[in-house]
Amino acid sequence: DLYLQWSVLERSDLRKLKMTRCDLEGANLCNVDLRGADLRNVNLKNAILDGANISHAQLMGVSLQNASMKNLEAEDCHLLNVDLRGANISNSSFNQSKLEEVKMTDVTCENASFRFSKLLWVTHSETCFHKADILGAEIRRKHEEPEDPRNQKTESDNKDSRSGSGATVSSSASTVHGAPIALEQGPNSTALSNGSFDAGRGSNASATQVN
Repeated sequence: DLYLQWSVLERSDLRKLKMTRCDLEGANLCNVDLRGADLRNVNLKNAILDGANISHAQLMGVSLQNASMKNLEAEDCHLLNVDLRGANISNSSFNQSKLEEVKMTDVTCENASFRFSKLLWVTHSETCFHKADILGAEIRRKHEEPEDPRNQKTESDNKDSRSGSGATVSSSASTVHGAPIALEQGPNSTALSNGSFDAGRGSNASATQVN
């Protein structure tokens, strides 16, 4: 175990470093290179990771509560049981990543990108996806089996959605592009409200709503 609370590691090269069970609460990790790092069970509460690169890293059991993660590069990452409550991930890229059992209550993700990512959330959080790019993303509730493509609604069945995201959203009631989104609320489901799935940069695609 390593205790580095409130330390300054700005612009450090920590590629492929094993940092399991490290306490980095409040640490300054701006522009740090953490590509391919092993970040299991790391405490990053209130940490600053603006401009950092964690692409290809493994984050399991990590606390990023109230962390600042603006302009973060997090492509092709696996986030499992990560606490992002209150974090700011604006302008960050999570393209082709898998976010599984992630707590996202009150997350700020304006202009964040989740292209072709899998977002498997378990808590019914409230967050704002203002102009987030979710082109090709898959958003499902916990333990939900993939939908048979033959049973999915076609684009013509969802003309009123007016979305350009190309995302697959699994929910009992959801609207896209400018209206609040409310996924079925229950003990093992997610609720998104006070926001919209604005296609942003993926404006040429279409959204599919799965019932």
